[in-house]
Parts: sequence; C-alpha cells; structure tokens
Amino acid sequence: MKKQKINKILILNPTMEKGGIETQLAVLLNNLNFQKFEVTLALFHNHINYKLPEDVKIIDLKATRLLNPIFLLKIFKLFSKEWDIINSKSKYTNILCLITAMFLKNKTFILEIQTSGKQIFSHYKFIKCFSYFIQKNFVIAANSKTAILEMKRIIGKNLNYKLIYNGIDIEKFEQKKLKNELLKIGYIGRIAPVKKIETIVEAVNYLISKKFIDNLSVELTGPIFDRKFIELIDKYNLSTFFKLNGPKDNVELFYSKLDLLVLPSEREGVSNTLLEAMASGVLCLASKGANKEKILSSEFTFETGNYIELAQKIIKLNNLSEHEKNIIIRKNKDKLIKEFSINKMVKKYQKLWNSKGQVI
Repeated sequence: MKKQKINKILILNPTMEKGGIETQLAVLLNNLNFQKFEVTLALFHNHINYKLPEDVKIIDLKATRLLNPIFLLKIFKLFSKEWDIINSKSKYTNILCLITAMFLKNKTFILEIQTSGKQIFSHYKFIKCFSYFIQKNFVIAANSKTAILEMKRIIGKNLNYKLIYNGIDIEKFEQKKLKNELLKIGYIGRIAPVKKIETIVEAVNYLISKKFIDNLSVELTGPIFDRKFIELIDKYNLSTFFKLNGPKDNVELFYSKLDLLVLPSEREGVSNTLLEAMASGVLCLASKGANKEKILSSEFTFETGNYIELAQKIIKLNNLSEHEKNIIIRKNKDKLIKEFSINKMVKKYQKLWNSKGQVI
C-alpha cells in the first residue's frame, strides 16, 4: 500500500501571546490531523501563552528589527527548506513572505488577512506592489467576506483568494444559567480608539439620566490603550456603574456572567468576542462597523457611534421575556454551528494545505 504523503507546513506569526489571531491558531493546531501534516511554528519571539500539541515544532527567530539584513537572511534560509506550504498569519510576516518570494519561485505561500477596514488598506497596497510576482504561488486567505471584497478592489481580482471563517468551540464556553439582579453589560477585548468604548459610556449615561434603566452594571475586560472613556465616566459620575477588569486569563468563564455583550467598534473583521459571547448564550448588540459580516441581524445592531440608538436597543432587549431571549440565543448558536464551527475551519485549512493553494 502506498504510504500517505505528509505535507510539511511552516506557520509564521510574531508571537503566541494572547490575541485573536493567536487564539484561532491555537484552536487550529489543537484540532489538526497530524497524521497528514508536519507543522513547524516559527515565532519572532518565543512567547507562548497557549497550550499547543507536542507534535508542533517551535522555532524562535529571535527577531530584533523586521527588515534587518541579518534577520532577512535568516528568514531566507528558513524558507529555503523543503516546505510544502509557508503559511503567514499576520501583516508583519506577510511582508517577509512577499520580499523573500521574489527569490524563491518554487514555494507556495499563504498570506492571511485577519481584519478589514482603513487600517489595513496600506497593507493591501503593499501586497499590490508584489502582485506580478505572486499570481501563481500565493494564496490570500481572509476570515471575512468584507476583507476579500476590499482586497479585490484594491489589489485586483486575478489573485487566488480564500475565505476561512474563524472556528469556535461551543462546548468550551460556560453557559449562562442564572438571571442577574442587575442588568450586566460587558465588553471583552482591547480598549483602543478604534473600539469606541465611549459609545457604551454615553449610552449608559443616557439610560440613567433619563431614568430608563438604573439597575445596571458594566464590566470592561481587556488591556487599556485609550483612556478617553475613563474621562467620560468621571465626567458623568458613573464610576459606581463601571468595573474595569484589565486583561484576564480564561475569559470564556467571564461571558456567562453577562446579560448582554456590546461590541461598539468602528470596524471589525470577524470578532472572536462576538462569536464567543454567542457561544455562551449571551445576548449581543454590535455596531454596524463591527457587524460587517452580518453575523447579527439588523435588529441587534446600531449605527457606529450612535449611543442613543444603542441605548434604545438595550431597553428593547431588557424588556424581552425569558422565552423571547431564549429564542434569540438558540438562533445565534445555530448560526455558529452552521458557519463558525471548529470542524469547518480545520477542514478548510487541511484542504488548502493538501491542495497547495489550488481551487478547493
């Protein structure tokens, strides 16, 4: 019997510290069929905050500066080895692949785009500069239809694009069971200007000042890179209503404590936070900027930055019966199973790796 070929896969990412890309990569690796693939993970720095399978080999590149000639030579030597696929997970590793690919014509590269919107347009334009060299041996994979449409418009339609949605392990998330005495609103993720957390603060101030709802609390969980929302909390004397948790391990245990997750971002690709909250049986509201993939129907979205509309949607959800809430939760989980299952994501990667980027 003919021995099955094992494909050698090199995956590049800056680190394996906590983040959306890293979470999805850890999920992929922990559900991969290692009888078909030999996987090596190359990191700029050997910072690993996830449990990874023993089958995965780790290379610490000890990066200093990205475009340092010595570092580029190290990357060239690494890429020159007998890999079937070189899979880049971030815009920084994408840049290395594009530069190196001009000198390695026989390699198959997968460049991944994990976000969309204006902040990534400069990266699209950088890829476009290399479009002549990457038409045959490159695949550009994205986790959102929005990103693929943007790339086709900016880079061109003649490249090999693939859509691979994030995968969520529904069983991993503790299910919400008890009804809270207060309406518990939450947000999980980086607190940066693009996340527009001030929209939540303004909505809470509107609800309380107009006496629509006063028995509520808000928990914000994640690293803080922008403090404007704290100034608003102080301005409106809302400190008793807000709790800032900072970054947390095991955030999957946090969702089940909430009644409602609010994602007010200016833009998102496919938000892990939104999918994880849905998996935990938590009601969700998202800005239209955060819901470009239409994960939520329009009745659960609000115009980006429109705190009055957000407040009105909060009131509406708060007034629903438990039966009505459960129907929404069930529909959300059905959508996750249909479109965002781990099994579906892993199968797409395995097919892509087996096909060496050909049409699947």
